[in-house]
Amino acid sequence: MKDFELDSFVVNARKTLTEAQVLCQEASMRIFDVKQKLSRWQQDVSKLKFMISCIQRQSDFLYKNVLKIGIGENLIKTEWSQIVLVDLIRSMKYWQNELSTRITRLDGINNGLISHSEHKEDDSPRNLGDFIPRENVHILDERLKEIPIIRRQIDNIKSQYANMVKKVSEQLMLTKLVNLESSFRKSFSLEVTGSREFGEEYLEEMTNLEHELVEYLNSLTDHFDKCQNLRNINSEKQINKDLLEIVTKDNAELSSVLDTLRDTVKDVDQIILKLTNTLEKKTMDIMSIHGTINKIINELCKHQEYLAIFKDISELISTFKETCLEEIQVTKELCEFYENFESSYYNLVAEAERRRSVAIEMSKIVSECEEKLRNLDTTDHKMREIFLEKNGNYLPETIWPGQIDDFSPLYSLQYSIKDV
Repeated sequence: MKDFELDSFVVNARKTLTEAQVLCQEASMRIFDVKQKLSRWQQDVSKLKFMISCIQRQSDFLYKNVLKIGIGENLIKTEWSQIVLVDLIRSMKYWQNELSTRITRLDGINNGLISHSEHKEDDSPRNLGDFIPRENVHILDERLKEIPIIRRQIDNIKSQYANMVKKVSEQLMLTKLVNLESSFRKSFSLEVTGSREFGEEYLEEMTNLEHELVEYLNSLTDHFDKCQNLRNINSEKQINKDLLEIVTKDNAELSSVLDTLRDTVKDVDQIILKLTNTLEKKTMDIMSIHGTINKIINELCKHQEYLAIFKDISELISTFKETCLEEIQVTKELCEFYENFESSYYNLVAEAERRRSVAIEMSKIVSECEEKLRNLDTTDHKMREIFLEKNGNYLPETIWPGQIDDFSPLYSLQYSIKDV
């Protein structure tokens, strides 16, 4: 075979291969770009799904944990309605009554330790109640007067709470979140086939077309290599009839193969165009859902502001409760003190009686002692007289100066017993 014919095979094969490489490379780049867009879109959808899940969980937490349990059960039903408005009020009334009862009792007990003649006309304490300070007598009554204000605040916050629960439940969870999830499913969960996620069918078609393009390139590359091998063999004055037949046949089909390659590239471009248009529509859906999500987030932020009101009221009522508990403790201590005061007073009365008995006993002893001393003194006086009668004329006065004829008593008794 002539060399120029083989050279034409090589030139034609190189030209066709070059053109095919350009077509395939450009198509491959377009496929890569659209795959990147699809990947980014899928990531956006995943993020969107994650955001929706987060909002659902946050809303569920807000409704169940914060509103129903935290505020409804723990705060309003238990802490406020039961502990503050029932238990605390009952405790304050009980201890206020206990304190008032003890004070009334003390007011009714006369101070028997001081005689009426010793009382001053104005400020002399006549009963036990006069001895106690009165500044803390009504501290719990004053707190009980604040209960209607606290009750109105609780009723007001209950009304706000009911409205908030209704909004979160009906407007947010049962309406907006349900519609949001429904919109997401309609736009992104199932596509035309109804069984595969959006993009998979396009990716599968593009992958198949990419394989076809690769096969075309491999075929054209193989034909180009055969042409070169055939020319090399022919230059060595050898001929391979089978190879020549294959190359000649393939060379005649190059134009047809290139047309088929162009058709495949067109198919690629059609799929890319279809996918691109669909992505643009789906991107608008993403933007729409993002707008809905932003509105829901803003609504959740408003609910957070409302929760701050609950926190402020809770702190106010908690402060009131702690103050009441402190004053209940003060009242308990006063009741205990007044009870001990009364008991100690009666013990003091008994102690006074005991001391009076001791004083009387002491008076008796002193009287008996005086009587004995007087008897001794009388006997002593008689004995002195007898002594002087017998011995007085014989003793000089200076032998015991001032004593021999002294008839003054030998004792001197001075005492006093307190009038108890």
